[in-house]
Parts: sequence; C-alpha cells; structure tokens
Amino acid sequence: MNDRIKFANKEKLLFLLLLKNKSLGRYKLSKLMGLSKARIRSLIQYYNKIDYTYSSKGRGGTRLTKKGLDVMCELNNLCSLDLNCDWLKVDEQILGVDMTYAVGFYITEYINTNGLDERDLAVREGAKGALTLKKNGDQIMFANDEKITKLIKIKEEKESIDYNMIYIAFGESIESVLNAISAVLLYHLEDKLIKYLN
Repeated sequence: MNDRIKFANKEKLLFLLLLKNKSLGRYKLSKLMGLSKARIRSLIQYYNKIDYTYSSKGRGGTRLTKKGLDVMCELNNLCSLDLNCDWLKVDEQILGVDMTYAVGFYITEYINTNGLDERDLAVREGAKGALTLKKNGDQIMFANDEKITKLIKIKEEKESIDYNMIYIAFGESIESVLNAISAVLLYHLEDKLIKYLN
C-alpha cells in the first residue's frame, strides 16, 4: 500500500460505522460509500495495516478485529448509524416518492440547532434533504422544539435511545445519504472523533 494515500475523515468514519456489526466485501462497501473499488481496497489495506480490520480471502469480506471493535465501542459512545430503520416510518409528504433514508445518532452538548446547517450539509453531499430531531428527556421532537407530527412515527422500543440527536438524511442514492450522515457527525463531533480515525 502506498502510505501517501490520504483518506478524508468522512471516509474513515463511514467505513468504520458500516463495519460495526458485520463483514462487508469491497463491492458492497464501494456501493454504499460511493467510492471506487480501488479506493475501497486502499482503505481496507490502511485499516488492515493498523490492525482495525481483517480481510478474509475469497468471499469473506472485511470485518473489525478486536482492536477495531474496541475503537467501535468508543465510537458508539459518541455516534451510531442505522441503515435498517425498521423502527422509523417517515411519510412520503416529507420524503417524497422513491427516496431512501438512513439515520445517524449522536451525542452533543450543542442541541440548540434549527437543523438548517445539517440540512445544508446533506444537500452538499448529494442528498435531497434531512431532518434533525432531538431528544429532550423522554420526548423526541424536531430541532426547533416542535413536537413531531403523525408524519413521523417512531416505534416505542426505539424511543429509549441513548443519543440526544437523531439525524435522518434522505435522497435518491444510499451513498449520498450515508455521506451526508458522516458529514454531519463530523460537523458536530470531529474534535472527539479524530483520535479514533487516525
């Protein structure tokens, strides 16, 4: 591997978050992250070299090592990513038709946001838009302190999340949505995340 290859913190964070609970191959990582297979190969080599990941021969994919899982545990104290989203239902009036979405969770002291900066970041990353929700006590509400309407439904078991901010990015492609989430997590947490990404 060429040691001079540089990776953006956004790429590194998203790579680790995607490998959180599973093994993924280069093709799937390339599709989710919107990066070339060659770039993914270099990213895998970088993390294999520092012993965060292990790549199986053949179809086994790449997974986190013990050291990588320890780092992921620390990252989980700050942020998380959910691609499944079966606990969340967002009405088409908000998302539009044929949109895909994913959810980022994070903990921040700065909860006085109206969600506009986060939405702008999502659009710059190619997503169509974003919603920022915050948890205040046991209630989940919009960033501007308005209660969430019946257009957004959260299953009761998910209301006990441990993060105080919920960021929902949506767009036509999963890679734009995931890049938007990674960008927002770094926007709020880069000073805390940086030690886990280098």
